[in-house]
Amino acid sequence: MGKIVRYITDDGSAFVIACNSTDMISEMENIHKPSAAVTAGMGRLLTAASMMGIMLKGKDDTITLRFNGNGPSGPLIAV
Repeated sequence: MGKIVRYITDDGSAFVIACNSTDMISEMENIHKPSAAVTAGMGRLLTAASMMGIMLKGKDDTITLRFNGNGPSGPLIAV
């Protein structure tokens, strides 16, 4: 099961976010059946979106990430 942890210093001057997204990426790979290169790109995008999304404050806040690539996957979008 994937996990995201957040740590912040006592004085609030720094924070760290770590994510284990292996299960999430594996599920994405099973659904979409991408090549290895596309899996790597989509995996990084989904991990980044998850880490940024966990920092949102409001219940209805959303985040959209878009990579405009010209490689094997073309543009990638995560909402």
